[in-house]
Amino acid sequence: MTEVTVDRTTAAVKARVRRGLALYRSRGEEIVPKTFGGFSVPSSTYEDRSYRVCLLSGRCGCEDHRRTSRACLHIYAATIAAAKGREGR
Repeated sequence: MTEVTVDRTTAAVKARVRRGLALYRSRGEEIVPKTFGGFSVPSSTYEDRSYRVCLLSGRCGCEDHRRTSRACLHIYAATIAAAKGREGR
């Protein structure tokens, strides 16, 4: 892997983390725990859409995750919600 590729990958991950944090901060109350390590996480783009996230398998139903197979902003937002839930918010 070249240095340029690593830099792009790192920048993409950082952007997803930032967007996941922003989603949690703006719509965290809409992130709902489901069964088997799952969460319903709202879309950051569409008001009426949400995605199923499974933290146990590290999967999300959004297009970004399906295309890249990498952790998306919904996975990061759900991870924050799960951690906050363990803390008692």
